[in-house]
Amino acid sequence: MKSIPSPTRGEGLTTPRFPAFDRLRAFSMLFIVVFHSALAYGQGMPWQIKDPNRSAAFGLAIWATIGFTLRIFFVMAGFFARMLYERRGPSSFLNHRVVRIGIPFVVGVILWSPVVSSRRGEPFALRPMHFWFLEYLLLTSLIVAAGSTQLRSILPPKVLIKADMWFRRLVANWWAPIALGVLTAALLTLQGVEPDPSSIETPESFVPHGVVLTYYTLFFAFGWMLHRCADVLPTFTRSYRSHLLCGVVIRAIGAVLFLARLDRQKRGLEPLLALDVALYLQAGLFTWLMVFGFIGWFERRFAKDTVLARYVSESAYWCYLIHPLAVTTLQRWLISVGMPALAKFLLVASISMIFCFVTYEYLCRYTFVGAVLNGRRTRPAGPRSLAWMQPSEKSADARSG
Repeated sequence: MKSIPSPTRGEGLTTPRFPAFDRLRAFSMLFIVVFHSALAYGQGMPWQIKDPNRSAAFGLAIWATIGFTLRIFFVMAGFFARMLYERRGPSSFLNHRVVRIGIPFVVGVILWSPVVSSRRGEPFALRPMHFWFLEYLLLTSLIVAAGSTQLRSILPPKVLIKADMWFRRLVANWWAPIALGVLTAALLTLQGVEPDPSSIETPESFVPHGVVLTYYTLFFAFGWMLHRCADVLPTFTRSYRSHLLCGVVIRAIGAVLFLARLDRQKRGLEPLLALDVALYLQAGLFTWLMVFGFIGWFERRFAKDTVLARYVSESAYWCYLIHPLAVTTLQRWLISVGMPALAKFLLVASISMIFCFVTYEYLCRYTFVGAVLNGRRTRPAGPRSLAWMQPSEKSADARSG
């Protein structure tokens, strides 16, 4: 795993940067902007805006991408969270998580709920909306960090060393995505979501959903262990092509199975147990094949640290928080426009991305909002329009956030 030392505050210690993982974390979060931009144009998609030009083929393409991006992000979040935990300790780690995740969650819900209620024509009510992600990220951080602290205090070092050894053996074996995929499929069977049993439920309540929380905690804990056993990371680069290829094939098979299940529903037939089990298994396998594949791909191809890549990585959190404002507004404006679904999607996604980056630069990056999200920065000297091209003076907290 290529890493670059970065200065930290105080005692002259250094904390390594992981450019490939920075990029992968940003990719998984920014992909959500693209994904939400597409939901209005696919038939059968659970989205508040339904464009009249929806396409079944577009919907199937959207479905094919569900199942790995947020999972990759939780793996990356676990990896960087342990880095922060080891440097700052349990108490400071807790404070950091509350500030960086808890405050944006609360503020986002309070500010965005009236807008959603008004657009839906419903009485005002606080809703988690896309901020559910922050609630579960905070909970998984606390669960895994508390569990790690507790295990360290009660287990002898020899047991912890053996656990690390077992994890290394798991990751190094070709059957690792299969084993983890079966475990993930077993979790999916506990929720029984209709009409697609292979997708994890999107929480619509502030009360944590036990299965969903367990599901994402699994990925977060995997990332936590990856940082603990970072010497295994080069193994991901050896088979990333085969992992990605197998993931695509598995998802293609899953699409056929999913269409067969929908066809049975349309004909009023009862779901087949064997068909549902196959969908569960393909979902689990697809997820972990893509997790392993993307980790290896980014570590192999995108490990060089650049100013532009770092800027995009730093902006990703803000982009996730603010993007629904642009995405849903544009989707509403385009409802009456006679354009193909693909053209509308490309227009919404591109304008939304521009909106996110521009607002990040001028409303977030060097303001108190940016200090909360990513750590305080000092604007570099030089023309304002070129400030983004220059390395920022960034706190060590933000690197691990």
